[in-house]
Amino acid sequence: MHKKLGVHIALLIFLSSIAFNSNAGEIFILDEKSLVKAASVSNPTAEKIRASLLSSEISESQILEKFQPSFEGSVSHFQSDENTVAQYSSTSPINQMSLGVKKDFSYGMSMGLYNVTSKHTYGNLGSDARNSIKGELTMDLYKNFFGKTSRSEIAYSNYEKEIARIQSQIDNRIFIINLHKIYWAIILNEEAIEISQNLLSIAQRQELDAKRRYKNGITDLGEVTRQSSQVASKQTDIYHLENKRELYIRSLKELLPSIANKKVEIAPYDIEAKEQEILSVIQIIENNEEIPSQYTYYDDIVEYVKKSYYEQDNIADNYSDLDLEFYMEFEQSDSSNQLSNTMGDVHNYDENRYQFGLNLSVPLGSRKNKTSSLKKELEKSEYLADKQNNISKIEAYHSQTVENIKLLRKAAQSQISSIDNMKKSLDFTKRKYNQARIPLRNLIDDQDLYLQSLLKKIEIKSLVVDQVLDYLTVFTQIPYPSKEIL
Repeated sequence: MHKKLGVHIALLIFLSSIAFNSNAGEIFILDEKSLVKAASVSNPTAEKIRASLLSSEISESQILEKFQPSFEGSVSHFQSDENTVAQYSSTSPINQMSLGVKKDFSYGMSMGLYNVTSKHTYGNLGSDARNSIKGELTMDLYKNFFGKTSRSEIAYSNYEKEIARIQSQIDNRIFIINLHKIYWAIILNEEAIEISQNLLSIAQRQELDAKRRYKNGITDLGEVTRQSSQVASKQTDIYHLENKRELYIRSLKELLPSIANKKVEIAPYDIEAKEQEILSVIQIIENNEEIPSQYTYYDDIVEYVKKSYYEQDNIADNYSDLDLEFYMEFEQSDSSNQLSNTMGDVHNYDENRYQFGLNLSVPLGSRKNKTSSLKKELEKSEYLADKQNNISKIEAYHSQTVENIKLLRKAAQSQISSIDNMKKSLDFTKRKYNQARIPLRNLIDDQDLYLQSLLKKIEIKSLVVDQVLDYLTVFTQIPYPSKEIL
């Protein structure tokens, strides 16, 4: 028995390892289209966004559920051994059952309708069974008069739900944009790797040339070791860039669990076409001198925040008010008597009863007024913070991004000019070195300067891309990337 169990466990472990290794062996071809597709699969970010939206919907539902009709029922039995003063006094047992429906209305009223059945025993005289239709009505006459508080609570919860709905759309878009930022970081890193590999190839050829020169007695061993050091340095740079690529891929896997166990391979890409997409967004940004509100949802949030605060302020105004309530109760019943003839003939009869009145509750002391004042101050501060944050975000991102992009484009143009000059200088240095007119150190220095210029150009591109994509996290309706990808 134990051997069979051990075999089953070993088999399960073996099959699990096969399944895991099979999954780990899958390849995810990374491009923008596959990235968006992977984002549509369940992931922590999307679930958090959905949870936030559901939270606001629950808050609204909890307020609305107060105004749903409810079924109410009660059953009671009363038993006592006490002696009655008179034999016609009602004694135990007393049985009663009530069934009905109650509903609160958003305009400050509550109504209930019940069927009440009761049976009383009158000593030795017999019993009396009653069946009643009972109606109840209450109306708030002050704090929630005509539902001023209830309607504000409903409106407030609705506005908060709308804010959450819009914010969820923004957050989903921001999530996609952040994935594109990582993708851009990966492909620009690939561009840097390609440049470094080209320079590594040059350094390796120079190393071979230095060894040939040393063998022929043209140069000394120092030149060979210096060039070998350059090869090692260039290889180290490539390892560093490859490590950065793996860190970017890890960030993607953390955001997209569906690819966590897959090997990521970068699909071929057209860097010029990608840059053209960024330039088209820059054109939209620069063509709008005024804030392009048609591309953002944050101005809609500001409007809902304003409406939400107004309703919240109404609720706080009523917080410390007194409670004054009118109530009315009406009951129509019929009685079926089975009493002893010692009381004479008693016939069945119908009876109507009603009562009405006022309930008053007045808070004593100043604590409720203090609480109401604090609530109003808190709500005002939160409102101003939300409003100013959203407005400043729209204004700052537009105006500052325009200025930053202008500066970065100037920097890019200047860097292109610098690269051209460095390329000419490097070609000139190579000729001098090949003619043995300058030492190897001069050639190495110029090559390093040229490499740094190329990498600086990629760094500027990265800054431009980050600026543009950051802008899209606020102006989320600007089309990017192409519709085919989305």
